[in-house]
Amino acid sequence: MTRVQYRLTRLTPTTGMENKMGKGSKQRPTAQTFWDNWDRIFADKPDPDFKFVCYRCDTKLLKGEVVEYVEMNHEPFGDRLVERPVRIVKCARCGDEVEDIH
Repeated sequence: MTRVQYRLTRLTPTTGMENKMGKGSKQRPTAQTFWDNWDRIFADKPDPDFKFVCYRCDTKLLKGEVVEYVEMNHEPFGDRLVERPVRIVKCARCGDEVEDIH
């Protein structure tokens, strides 16, 4: 067997298009599916719902970006002490207290 014949026999089992998907085998997008995809990618996304603002970081924060502590204060009420829970919300980045956005 010569070298040229070996190359020919090696290439003959597959023609190249049997195992690959050619350009004609895929469905072309219609105009409606094109614009649906365009809107899904480039449409205006809703703004995140910010709940807090940190003035030290100068950023607006989501609920997951803050750390909340509950501290029990004891206040006099008549002749006895009453527990009053105080909610302290701090920034997870800098540790400073944050304020609610109304």
